[in-house]
Amino acid sequence: MSCRIIELLGVRRMVVKCPYGWIGVLLSAEAALRAAQRRGGTVILHDGRFRADMLVKMAENRGLQQLLDHIYVAEAPPLPPSLPVVIHGVEGVGLDAVYGLLDRVVLAVAEKIGRLPRILRALSVRVSRMSENRYKLSWSQGICIVRASSEGLVEEEPRGLLGRALSILMQATVEFGPLSQRDAVDVLSHRLGMRRGEARRLLVELARRGFISVEDGQVNVY
Repeated sequence: MSCRIIELLGVRRMVVKCPYGWIGVLLSAEAALRAAQRRGGTVILHDGRFRADMLVKMAENRGLQQLLDHIYVAEAPPLPPSLPVVIHGVEGVGLDAVYGLLDRVVLAVAEKIGRLPRILRALSVRVSRMSENRYKLSWSQGICIVRASSEGLVEEEPRGLLGRALSILMQATVEFGPLSQRDAVDVLSHRLGMRRGEARRLLVELARRGFISVEDGQVNVY
């Protein structure tokens, strides 16, 4: 994975396409907390579906209660001036409100993003569900897998042998370019000193967990 997308929330401007209400709330709350830490405060402008109680719980779980006094939650303007803005539910908030805050938006969460990333000059991120409480965030440079709970979003990384296998595949992709499925198995077998059947099972497990994809015989490593 080319960067840790969760760490960029509230730091780099993003537009997130997210049809899952709970995850959208967690993303908005995460961005608001991070922006408040960096900029002294944040505004959350929402469509009536933001859960302020989840923001409070996340802050308390992390010992960041002091930031709550500097995060303003509102359903309509006027808003406190100058502070960065998180927009939760662009469709309900309305594009007119978004246009009036172009220079202040750090995150916009929407079910349909259309031209918003271009308008806001923002990174476009899409959320898809993998399993219960486990989601994939995709953007132009890669993916990350996150696990959701009331404490927030935690990025998953494979550990142990799976983690070594993923690192080897990433390095091989840099060295040799795109890998065929056969090439990937050969690389893992050689560098991990294992049989091809074992290497193939590692490849299948990485794909099952969403850390790589295999399409038309080609292995895509993010």
